[in-house]
Amino acid sequence: MPRHIIESSEVFCSEELGNDSPTFSHPQIHQILKTIYQKSADDMELRQENKQFMDTLHLFLECKAKMDAKCDEMEDIRPLQDCDLMVVVDDFELETNTYNTKYQQQSMTGIAVKDFSELYDAAKKARPIFCTQLEDFVREFCHSVGAKDGESIVLDISGLKSAGRAVEKATKDYERHLPGPAASWLYDVVRGSITFVSSDHLRQFVETIENNDFFIIVQSKNRFQKPAFTGYRDWCLHIQMDTGLGFRHICELQLHCQAVKDLSVELGSYAYYEYFRCYFGDTDRNLDDRVEELTMIATGKKYNVSILDSFMRDTANVDRLKRLSHLFHCRLAEYEIAAKLECHILVGAKVCEVADSHQRLGEILMKQGLLEEAKWMHETALQIRSETVGVKHKLVASSYSHLGLVFEKEGQTYTAMSMHNKALRIRLETVGKQHVLVASSYHKLGAIYENLGRLQDAKSMYQKALETRLDTLGDKDLSVAISHSNIAGVLEQQGSYEEALVSHKHALQIRRELFGDKHRSVAYSLNKIGGVLKEMEQYQEATSMHQQALDIQLDIFGEKNPSVATSYSNLGAILIRQAKYDEAKVVHENALRIRLETLGDKHISVANSYSTLGVILVKQRQYEEGRIMHDHALRIRLEMLGEKHVSVASSYHCLGVVLEKQGEYKEAERMHKKALDIRSEILGEHHSTVSTSSKRLNIVLEKQEVDENRPSESKRTASMIRSTVTASYNCFRSVLKKPKQMPKETSAIARRNGRRVSAK
Repeated sequence: MPRHIIESSEVFCSEELGNDSPTFSHPQIHQILKTIYQKSADDMELRQENKQFMDTLHLFLECKAKMDAKCDEMEDIRPLQDCDLMVVVDDFELETNTYNTKYQQQSMTGIAVKDFSELYDAAKKARPIFCTQLEDFVREFCHSVGAKDGESIVLDISGLKSAGRAVEKATKDYERHLPGPAASWLYDVVRGSITFVSSDHLRQFVETIENNDFFIIVQSKNRFQKPAFTGYRDWCLHIQMDTGLGFRHICELQLHCQAVKDLSVELGSYAYYEYFRCYFGDTDRNLDDRVEELTMIATGKKYNVSILDSFMRDTANVDRLKRLSHLFHCRLAEYEIAAKLECHILVGAKVCEVADSHQRLGEILMKQGLLEEAKWMHETALQIRSETVGVKHKLVASSYSHLGLVFEKEGQTYTAMSMHNKALRIRLETVGKQHVLVASSYHKLGAIYENLGRLQDAKSMYQKALETRLDTLGDKDLSVAISHSNIAGVLEQQGSYEEALVSHKHALQIRRELFGDKHRSVAYSLNKIGGVLKEMEQYQEATSMHQQALDIQLDIFGEKNPSVATSYSNLGAILIRQAKYDEAKVVHENALRIRLETLGDKHISVANSYSTLGVILVKQRQYEEGRIMHDHALRIRLEMLGEKHVSVASSYHCLGVVLEKQGEYKEAERMHKKALDIRSEILGEHHSTVSTSSKRLNIVLEKQEVDENRPSESKRTASMIRSTVTASYNCFRSVLKKPKQMPKETSAIARRNGRRVSAK
């Protein structure tokens, strides 16, 4: 590896941080990660919403203990624990991570599938054949053992595995299988199950299918011997069949014991399987260790600090550190703990893993708002990958994609577009058109075009993302719902409200089918529908949508959560549209209070609340108070986003409007010029907001010309007014610490099922 790569990315000892800590050449990143690395887990407070995770974890461990205890009491299934069958065919794995090509899933041409599209095309043809052959086999078996088909032995053929889950599983479990692709090693797209009342019949069935001529057992998992992480017991077979259509297909067959199945339903163990699946995966490896890890890090209602620290010090166990990092980053949003884990991963990482860890640290730093540091991490990952796997590789495309997200956050829109285009070109060349990664690139480019106001281009990209996702994932996947929402957002901006409403309703339907009625994703769609109805001036219906979203969020999160603040803001936006400024002000003050309490005073959402309150105050002709609010918004946006960002331009524009109202035309001119310069540079001269800034600037210049020969009363008294209003603003800040009662009309909206929602 080139020396400059080693110096910038590899881990080496540092006397300053301790012998086992990572060092980075970028001084600012070194200091930030040094602080995180040395921080005790005692100082890393458990976030409020993650108490639900801890509660669920303890309930899961209770459920598992009950499942284990009751299954141990079932004498009927004990013989199955001692029943041996080959775990996998002898010639399956040729060497580490290299497998026999005859066990790859085949396309309809008889060669290994190239992607998920070919896998699903073959699966659709194979499923009816599997169904017919298995029905005949079960019927003959029932006859041979004297059992009643459909009563003591029940066959069920499921629908095809959802494409979203298939992609998730293949990517996670088979990405390193050689030869690729990962899709060719996925065996459970076509699946069935048989439930046996008698465990003896189940054992006999396994012996019979092992010796038949049509089905070849490729893999066998006796989970009566080694249960799943929830404690559930069954027997899972992966069986290969010749379809008679010129290709072979491997299907999954699960064999259940009725008594165990009934117990699982009674205890609700499947719900815990779904909840913790991302941590355990679908592998049987190290399940006991993973259960023990979760047990040890959760003590009462908080993390077990000493155990977590001991795990971190065991840098040789990189796999465990990765699992924990993923848990704290993606599931719990505990970014500091995740960053600390990644630092420890780097201590024990191999050269090939260094880039991956840099990328994960980049993701964590970006979510913490440390954009420059995140960019450095992704650039380092890109450099390592380019020189180790070549410039045309999907990992290199991933680095470009992550850099695009950071540049977009920084407001460098055209640079972000360049990054995403590079990622798209590599992905098209390496994984083909019909792939979820290609859809992801289309999606990100659509977002950039939307920000630039190039709505037709944005719509085209979002449509390509939707079509690709439908082809690869099917119509019941969250990514498909997201694409529908994106298209709806563009249609709304184009004024096509009826079409936007249809797309948002498609998204809502998918989310409800996936998650049920009480889920944050459903609340998101309800809020979006409410926004469209607001634009259509159907205020009562819009209010109903936002209220439904608010009720879901209150049930899930409680009052103190940023999502709840968003729903309050949406309700406030309707009141602004109706010119009910006093009521809107109270609602937005509640949103600001929640955001300050949950996000701190340096967050973009807090800046947005200040900005909205500034707009309301200006509408009420309280110009100086409005100016103070816009000043607060500007300071936060400058600190978090930098000067060259459209949100900063928006603050300059709003300040220009206030100063114009106050007759301070020179200052207003300066603000509007800044807004115009930023918008022109980032969005291009043809964007609608550039036109708006240009018009406001011309208006101010005309007023200034008229005003030159006429003293302005407002100029003489501005200093006195500002002094008075600053004092009144200090009172306003103290009022924010106290709960506000929402106006009667708004409070009435917030009642549901006899319950009054407190607007704290």
